[in-house]
Amino acid sequence: MPPSSSGDIEIEIIRVPSSAPPAYEALSYVWGSPERTHEVTVKTSSKKCFPRRSRRGRFLSGRSKFELSHLAISRNLFIALQHLSFTKKPRLLWIDAICINQDDVAERSEQVKKMASIYGSAQLVILWLGEEAHQSSSAIKTLRALGNGVDVSNLGGGLRSISNKPGSLTEKLEDNPEDVAQMATSWAVIGKLLERPWFTRLWVIQEMVLAAEAIVMIGDAVLPLPIFQAALFWIDGNYHTFGTLRETLNFEALDQALSMNLCGTLSDLPNVAFLTRKTHCLDPRDRIYAILSLLPEGVSAGIVPNYSKAPEEVFKNTFLQEINIVQQMDMLSLCRFIDPASVLPLPSWVFDFSVPYQLSNVLPLKNATGRSRSESRYEPSDNSLTIQGLQICVIDQVFEAVPFDAKLPEILTKCQAWELLCRYTTSQIGGVPSIDAFIATIFSQSIADALFTADTLFTGVVLDTQILRKLYALACERKDFTTLSSDRAENMEAEMRYLGTIEKTVRGRRLFRTHSGMLGLCPAWVSKGDIVIAALGCNLPLALRATEGNRYQVGGGCFVHGMMNGEALLGPLSPGSRFGWRDVAGNLEAVVVDDNRVPTQLDPRAGPLPTGWSVQYGDSDEPDVEIEDGEFKEQWFYCSETEEWTGYDPRLTSENLKKMGVDIQEFVLV
Repeated sequence: MPPSSSGDIEIEIIRVPSSAPPAYEALSYVWGSPERTHEVTVKTSSKKCFPRRSRRGRFLSGRSKFELSHLAISRNLFIALQHLSFTKKPRLLWIDAICINQDDVAERSEQVKKMASIYGSAQLVILWLGEEAHQSSSAIKTLRALGNGVDVSNLGGGLRSISNKPGSLTEKLEDNPEDVAQMATSWAVIGKLLERPWFTRLWVIQEMVLAAEAIVMIGDAVLPLPIFQAALFWIDGNYHTFGTLRETLNFEALDQALSMNLCGTLSDLPNVAFLTRKTHCLDPRDRIYAILSLLPEGVSAGIVPNYSKAPEEVFKNTFLQEINIVQQMDMLSLCRFIDPASVLPLPSWVFDFSVPYQLSNVLPLKNATGRSRSESRYEPSDNSLTIQGLQICVIDQVFEAVPFDAKLPEILTKCQAWELLCRYTTSQIGGVPSIDAFIATIFSQSIADALFTADTLFTGVVLDTQILRKLYALACERKDFTTLSSDRAENMEAEMRYLGTIEKTVRGRRLFRTHSGMLGLCPAWVSKGDIVIAALGCNLPLALRATEGNRYQVGGGCFVHGMMNGEALLGPLSPGSRFGWRDVAGNLEAVVVDDNRVPTQLDPRAGPLPTGWSVQYGDSDEPDVEIEDGEFKEQWFYCSETEEWTGYDPRLTSENLKKMGVDIQEFVLV
């Protein structure tokens, strides 16, 4: 893009070898209206040559005689180019609408395969959010101060630890809540910034995640991406603590911006599908093609972009590729029997990526079938999928669902109604007081998990049952989240984090009860008579609905109190032991902590390993040592007969579980 003295935008389209491209920048932006209402001048030459560099590293085209033509582009792109053009030197940019012929299906399919390489190889990716508006330059200034004030550490599993730098704005705000209120205007303009269309476009996510270096640009204001992200992490961590943030910032917009950032750390298909649920694209097949570079290499390698394939074929093949390579079926937890919003001819076990997922959040990290791998069989003749699992319960009663768009007061009122109905039916549920079981259910975690969850990685604080009861009671009374620890600042974050889960997990769900008194949470579309199963290779219990011929439709993931840590397959832990989560090689993994407070990844309930199998840890010279220098090493299983290495527990196969007396069954999904 050479400079122009006339004020018009002039571009030069140059072909370069993909094996050794010159240094270039890539643009990430929102297309907006597809109408091409503006023009740029294109300089071309009959002389074919590649760009070269001067001795000082500057870009030189080497062309001396040009012909001029015009190229129609969209208004959004034209405005971006106005801000990106240098006045005294050329700028080498890659822009999809110019570098790809969008009207050529074959070229689009071919170029989509290269998106990861194009954005990953760019010297700089410019995240263009649009023109200056709604005091966006002021918003950038505040975000810069917030982001520069914190250190962010990745804890694995999408979790991060945030600490304030001494003397920073963030430290002052946390120490003086009244200062947060005085910045109401600043929060409001940040909220406006997060509502910009860029945050709703699917393609920009991989463009941001893959960038070696990226900047956020609005008008002429620029902010490095890591600073922008750090500021959002701080706002999210304090959202429920400060009423002013809740009053001035749209949580949905904040959550969407954070979800886009998490796609770089949670790279499995279910998580990426959920995190991108509110984004948009023009072609339904792009729901898959636009996230390919974010998925595990084994999964993405088997999916070749082809815009001549029907969307339903793309979605089904993607799921089958996922279970074949990853050997997990967590995508089933996103399914919705037959989604009335779907227009595609899909079986219930194939998630329709083109329909926005209605639930505001997936249920928290669980381990319902331990480290089992999926065992499935696809039958093309009737589009059925046979899986292995165990029936947990039949739903005997469902309570009124919380609306998908419910605000906090309505959510808490609904929970109180549920609580009254549960309190008067039974005083004990599985040996746990009914009020404790109820509270654990609406927050989607057992009391043991609530007392020692991943939150302790942030704060080191362990909340006790009495505090959890009081927190819930106080929230219901005031119809708002309030901490008990105004004089104990070290507990406040843990309390607010615990309380905040209710907004994310209860919306769009309903409480259910079984004939034996078991409690659980299920999606709003689940009904009385549906069954809940623990499926091998799926971290959440699944709701199924029987159809003709002893076949089932899939209704998504559920929480079942007392059944979220492998109890359906292996029974309860021994007295004094509990479940927990630990950072293992950068990922959060389930562990069992015995009565001596010694944690291990190897579940003691599953008994001895099958003949020929052994367990090893990490790749060090001491494979029998699980914890080294206070750090957990990754757990592996090795079969001497087949020389197979796997992270899945060989004790949790259908064959071995049946030998242990577990009633594993086949379920045919249609």
